[in-house]
Amino acid sequence: HSGGTFVMHFSLFTLGALAATALALPSINHVLHEKRDRLPPGWEYHEKLSPTKVLPMKIALTQSNLDKADEFLMDVSSPASSNYGKHWTHQDIANKFAPSAETVDTVKTWLTSAGIAPERISRSQSLGWLKFDATVDEAENLLKTEYHLYKHSTGKPHVSCSEYRIPEHVAPHVDFITPTVHFDAKVPQAVAKPVEKRAPPPTAAVGRPVQTNAALGIGDPTSGSLPKKGATLSRQNITDELKAELQNCNR
Repeated sequence: HSGGTFVMHFSLFTLGALAATALALPSINHVLHEKRDRLPPGWEYHEKLSPTKVLPMKIALTQSNLDKADEFLMDVSSPASSNYGKHWTHQDIANKFAPSAETVDTVKTWLTSAGIAPERISRSQSLGWLKFDATVDEAENLLKTEYHLYKHSTGKPHVSCSEYRIPEHVAPHVDFITPTVHFDAKVPQAVAKPVEKRAPPPTAAVGRPVQTNAALGIGDPTSGSLPKKGATLSRQNITDELKAELQNCNR
């Protein structure tokens, strides 16, 4: 009996310790990162995506020094500057606006803790993206969402979800993720409308409140817009207009 009592006490002690450990673990709060409130014109739901299908996931990391973009531009374009005419290379731009080490580490830690092995994760040459392949099941668990296949009236297929969530502490380090809410598939151009007719308003992929205005244009199936246009105008400005200015001004 004494042996049985010892086993019972030990079991109760073990269960208590496990319960205390579980309570001590911090709970991860997932927050809405982007949401699409309607389908773009011409698209319709087709079917739930198979959990074994593989998706090419890309995470656009929050960039550094975006608030200094005008300063950098003036530094190479103003005759009064000592750096006047010293144009930037592609690598200069990538390095200057590269995400911080904290951002890269935070996002990688989140991915590995969710079961994405480090060797599966690669970083883009521009330094602003993390890329990895994931099954639909993995992606759905990672982003707390469901993936579906949609088809355009032309027959063009597209994979998307209506919204996704990421851990609250990770959100400041992520600009946006693809494939998710954006409809960036190129489809055949429709017959041109008469000039007097006004084009319908674009469908916005609504994201975080401070950045939703940059999502305008996403969802127009004739726009052929790239996924990166679904997040912030700042990223688009850096990769296009500012990049051209920093490299080519005064030539």
